[in-house]
Amino acid sequence: MTLGVIRAISSKQVFTVLVALTLATALLQGCVSSTASSSEAVGGSLVGSGTSADAASGVTAQNMDDIDFSYSDRDLDASYDASTATSIKLAQSSSSIAGTGVSVDGDTITIETEGTYIISGALTDGSIIVDSDPEAKVQLVFDGVMVTNANGPAILIEQAEKVFITLADGSENALSDSSERSDLTSDEVSTDDADGHASHDAALFSHDDLTINGNGALTVNGNAAHAIVSKDNLVITGGQLTLRAVSDTLQGKDCVKIKAGNLDLVAGDDAITSTATDDGTVGFVAMDGGEVIINAKGDAIHAESALRVSGGIVDVNSSNEGLEAAWVLFQGGEYRITSSDDGVNAASDHLDNLYVIISGGYLCIDAQGDGIDSNGTLSQTGGTVLVSGPTNDGNGALDYMGSASIDGGTMLAVGSAGMAQNVGGDSSSQASIIYTPQSTIVAGTAITLSDAQGSVLFSFVAGKDYRSLVFSSANLVVGEDYAFYRDGDVSNAESTSEDGFSTGGMLGGGTLLTQFTLSFAASSVSADGQVIESTQGGMGFGGGGIGAPEGLGGNMRQQNPATPPQDRQAPGDLGVAVDMTT
Repeated sequence: MTLGVIRAISSKQVFTVLVALTLATALLQGCVSSTASSSEAVGGSLVGSGTSADAASGVTAQNMDDIDFSYSDRDLDASYDASTATSIKLAQSSSSIAGTGVSVDGDTITIETEGTYIISGALTDGSIIVDSDPEAKVQLVFDGVMVTNANGPAILIEQAEKVFITLADGSENALSDSSERSDLTSDEVSTDDADGHASHDAALFSHDDLTINGNGALTVNGNAAHAIVSKDNLVITGGQLTLRAVSDTLQGKDCVKIKAGNLDLVAGDDAITSTATDDGTVGFVAMDGGEVIINAKGDAIHAESALRVSGGIVDVNSSNEGLEAAWVLFQGGEYRITSSDDGVNAASDHLDNLYVIISGGYLCIDAQGDGIDSNGTLSQTGGTVLVSGPTNDGNGALDYMGSASIDGGTMLAVGSAGMAQNVGGDSSSQASIIYTPQSTIVAGTAITLSDAQGSVLFSFVAGKDYRSLVFSSANLVVGEDYAFYRDGDVSNAESTSEDGFSTGGMLGGGTLLTQFTLSFAASSVSADGQVIESTQGGMGFGGGGIGAPEGLGGNMRQQNPATPPQDRQAPGDLGVAVDMTT
């Protein structure tokens, strides 16, 4: 099966077909597909351990070693020397220049040589063009710039080696194009002209490397298509950016890298995207810092190759898919994602060795589709992951085609039961459970997992209903006794989040749902306390028959509870009754 087919036919569709054919055995074979070895993040770069190549492209995981996630000193340095800079004062039909390197033709200002240019003033219908030597580095200092162009980009970078747009301290700047632009045709918005230059389909458009830095503010309205586009590298290391676009708000062909700044993005398509598909070294996005708010009708952040997240605070209030790339590496930062489809998705129709690797940070997902969907492998070695997944059985809180390992961090994933998958087992060093309650856990209900002494492993209040729960942390110990409670009181919690999740502390009161002994490294726990061993890709009790004891399909072992649930006492001798109705 080609990767294109994998992307077109989701694992949930494969699941449906396999269930119809052979119920348990065939479905297990379909879920546990062989994949190339996974990759890991080392020293801020991607290191691929696999060598398998896609036959069509010849791209292998080894190409990731060549991805350039770095920032230059000048990317990070927003300083400039005003005494030697050329000054450009914009005024409709009467712009003035003090210095060299600039020509004026009506309301078109063209910068022709390397240097620093301090720009202020307004053009109600005009443009600023950079058309210099291909090796020139040009710095544009925006200090109160307002430019609108009725028939093209407000800023057009035709040629330079690299352009730096520096937002002067305390400045307010705005760029806009028009929805009535006649220079764009419907097929030019997303394709190249015959001469190899892309159509100028953004309010701020660059054919070459573009960096935005400084501490000022910039508003960009892409009324025709995109807000900001670079057909090379697009780097953000500062500024207060407010971007609105009919299509994408930030698009860098070779890459988008964000180190700092405050970004407010409203996109008719993708908010942040890198589009190159030449090989695995381009088409990537690096999110390394900043504070970002995203409302997108398409994907919040989309990369054709790698998406590395190492920092920042990002709130995705709306999106189709939250984070999507061939290779997703979540290493740090605080991300909250709301999506109408998948929250995180590893997918590609031109690269192989697809995976999601989580090694740090805080990731909270509210998805109507799959919470985390990997068309390859899924692994976690650190960080905290919270998933409120789908309520429909055609999707799952976790959905992976290959293996799913967990060797550190904390994961809690709740969602529907029909496609539920556990993590861990096999060679994973950390234990995990998948719990199937007797009936739906209703939104707003506090569910707590405690040990036999009443020490809390987690307590969680979900914002929507769910029928399955996956949990893993270093505090889960094989052979120990645990219990699920509803509406218990937790005191002295060690950590709490605004997302209804807490860890540590002691449990008091509440209704006991079930008790069980963690008998396997990856365990499926039923409503009445039965425990069976989860296999990779398999589901727990209530998951379409896959979680049935050995003999009904699948390689699972069953551990009966030591005593019937109704005879047990709550941890810490709380003396509460078991409720099997929830």
